[in-house]
Amino acid sequence: MVNGNVVSLSASLTANGSCGASSSNNLVGCVANYSFSGGISGANLWWNDFPGVQPIPQDFSLLGFPAGTYTVQLVAIDSRGTHYASNTQQFEWPAGRLGVEDVAVRGAHRARVVYRIVHGPTSFESATATIAFSTPAGRRLGSFRRKAEPGLNVNGIPERLRARLRAREQRYTLRIDIRDQYGRTARKRQTAAAARA
Repeated sequence: MVNGNVVSLSASLTANGSCGASSSNNLVGCVANYSFSGGISGANLWWNDFPGVQPIPQDFSLLGFPAGTYTVQLVAIDSRGTHYASNTQQFEWPAGRLGVEDVAVRGAHRARVVYRIVHGPTSFESATATIAFSTPAGRRLGSFRRKAEPGLNVNGIPERLRARLRAREQRYTLRIDIRDQYGRTARKRQTAAAARA
């Protein structure tokens, strides 16, 4: 239902022969629109007098919508003032969760953190990665932040932190926290050997 920043909806109403000509637009039909939870309504559509069940599809851009779970329903009114409503539908915006995969620390003197951010049907334009190192016992060694992108990311480790990691002869814990513009988060924790010169 959600693809990228667009949700595609389709619901049906059944005509009953009570939709006359619209005085404002000279169109035959009754007004219908999609109503979203949170008080958001789509543009007016036209429900005509053709017999039988009538599907009424519409695509909506979700840019500017707050993140959350939405319930949506097609509602209409005929010329007699009778109200109609379709079955409700639900969708999540943004669609899909973030994930962090393929984490690795490569190099020694020029050590860098390599990782991949995956997402569902909705990607993102901006995100922040917080990358932290600690001992297996939980003592903090250092952290830094970088802008993150969908897919592969390669972030150089700051020099002071690289020196601390090289000085260690034991393993450390690497944690990556991601937060995107929609408020979605992901975390990956991994233990690795200390980088050596």
